[in-house]
Amino acid sequence: MHDGMDLALLNVDKQKKEFIYTSAKRPAIFIREKQLQEFKGSKFSLGGLRQEEKEFHEIKINYLEDDVIYLFTDGYTDQFGGENNKKFMIKRFRELLLKMHTKQMHTQKQIAEHTITEWIGNNEQTDDIALIGIRF
Repeated sequence: MHDGMDLALLNVDKQKKEFIYTSAKRPAIFIREKQLQEFKGSKFSLGGLRQEEKEFHEIKINYLEDDVIYLFTDGYTDQFGGENNKKFMIKRFRELLLKMHTKQMHTQKQIAEHTITEWIGNNEQTDDIALIGIRF
């Protein structure tokens, strides 16, 4: 088996008030003052069948107090549900994060869990679902 792995890495330097983000096919969403920025990351997974040289880029950002970054698996956005049994999708996910990013982190957790549970309804969960939010 030659499965690849998608992942995101975030290195936070509190003294410099900056973070460095890099990823293998996993975006991150950064929100500052109600402005959302999506970091796409690399288009390559780690490992897998493709043996050519893969290039991964770092994104360095100086953060401000109350900036928020979200790392997440595709399980949330790819989950089927809702009225028409469609995928949740990244657009709806961005809207959710924009609506809740100013709330306390424990409240955001409750909102995210409630939202996806309601979305799934009677369907089965199709993949792992992980969402990590960090407020600076």
